[in-house]
Amino acid sequence: MLELFITYLLDMAGRSLYVWGAQGESIRSIVATWIESKETSSKNAQRVMNLLEKLLEHDLFFYDCSGLGVKWLLDKKLIKSDMTANSMYKICTPIKKTQLKKGDWVFIKNASGIMTHIGYIVDDNLSVVESAGRDAGVIKRDFSQGSPNGKWTDFARPDSLFPELKEDKLTISRVLKLTQPYMRGDDVKALQGKIGEKEDGIFGPDTEEKVKEIQDQLGLVVDGKAGENTLTELGFEWNG
Repeated sequence: MLELFITYLLDMAGRSLYVWGAQGESIRSIVATWIESKETSSKNAQRVMNLLEKLLEHDLFFYDCSGLGVKWLLDKKLIKSDMTANSMYKICTPIKKTQLKKGDWVFIKNASGIMTHIGYIVDDNLSVVESAGRDAGVIKRDFSQGSPNGKWTDFARPDSLFPELKEDKLTISRVLKLTQPYMRGDDVKALQGKIGEKEDGIFGPDTEEKVKEIQDQLGLVVDGKAGENTLTELGFEWNG
């Protein structure tokens, strides 16, 4: 189901406009209603629509930021009613930025603590599809670029809607660090996978340097040792 949702999001990027409160209304559907109100009969209205279909090769759609997701989720009966970006955040599991993966949702929070904007991670490169506003419409851009509406502030996993996103957290019970001989194990390998290091299960100098880099990015003490603070920030359970 998640892949179908992502396919839909990608299909809407570049062919949809932002309109406040919109949830997938289209040029054709809006024009069809207007034509019906003007024409002398349903048959004549359909004749006009047939020509419009030929002239307008691809339909265009309208969404606001939450409406982009809500439209599909309502159609698939995964949710029961309309939702704002803030209410969509509440049905997710909050995660750290370092845990982001394909299928996760990203948010912008205002000074009052309310989520006012939402985007959707659509690939392993962390590209985001969002209904970005009246001047941009629905776009796809790299997560690191932020949104035209500002910097992404909060991150969540919609695993209540898409069970395939659920994952068991690995529990680690020792501080992973550079020792002689080198530490080895599945916990080291899991750490390496999180930080983008070669997954050989051996805590060597390269892994230590990568841990320091990640600690610096997370605003943690930079010592190259993956202890409780570093590991929990990376999404592991700590039982040391």
